[in-house]
Amino acid sequence: MKKRLNRVCDIVVVSAALSFPMVIQAEDLPPPQRWVAPAAFTDGLTLLRAKNDCVDCPRLQELSFFNLHSPKPYRTEKVSLESRYTAGYAYPGTHVFAMLSIEQSSPGQFSTDAGYSRDAFIKECERQQYQLTQQGDSALAVYQRGLIAGQALITLNMQKFDKIELLSCDQNSLSIPGNVRSRLLWLEPVMGLRIRMNFTQQDEAPFKDIQQLNVIRQRVTAQYLDVLQKAQQQFTRYQR
Repeated sequence: MKKRLNRVCDIVVVSAALSFPMVIQAEDLPPPQRWVAPAAFTDGLTLLRAKNDCVDCPRLQELSFFNLHSPKPYRTEKVSLESRYTAGYAYPGTHVFAMLSIEQSSPGQFSTDAGYSRDAFIKECERQQYQLTQQGDSALAVYQRGLIAGQALITLNMQKFDKIELLSCDQNSLSIPGNVRSRLLWLEPVMGLRIRMNFTQQDEAPFKDIQQLNVIRQRVTAQYLDVLQKAQQQFTRYQR
């Protein structure tokens, strides 16, 4: 018999970087979330806090699609939502670097949800790319400081790893306004998860230039792919 996978919980984890009122083990998250929100990565990136971010949420969530020019969406779709958990990660002595939002689709709805989520992600990245190019020569000159030769200011990347799909929208200059340097969307069909991962640039960031950020991005992405692949195996055993 399949075990119940969802329960309401609100979890806070303490770190040397920030002070929280109580220490809770990452394993106290419910499955499958506990398997995709590790307590730490092998490079020292550590869980600061995790929580149930969707108590009494509507089971259908609206997803907006934007074209290149309009500030208003030209299309909306509904995606299912069984649960949403968020988790924040930081390196020792720094502020949050990675934020996870783990959304679980309703039974039988993942394929449709993934399709809408993929399309909306691509449209939003293309919109960001376009908006930067419309800022004028003086602004572009500032944004291009530190840009590696031959690279665009923002790149959209799409990869598939067997049963896992990854889309990323990556900024290639630290001079672009804002602090979100990468937005990732993981689509995981075995557990029915849509996982958003943001890499941010905060005070005391663990990188000083785009080359250092690229090393960290690649390392954390590879480590998280390994987390998801192992989680798929655990989930399969759990369902037996």
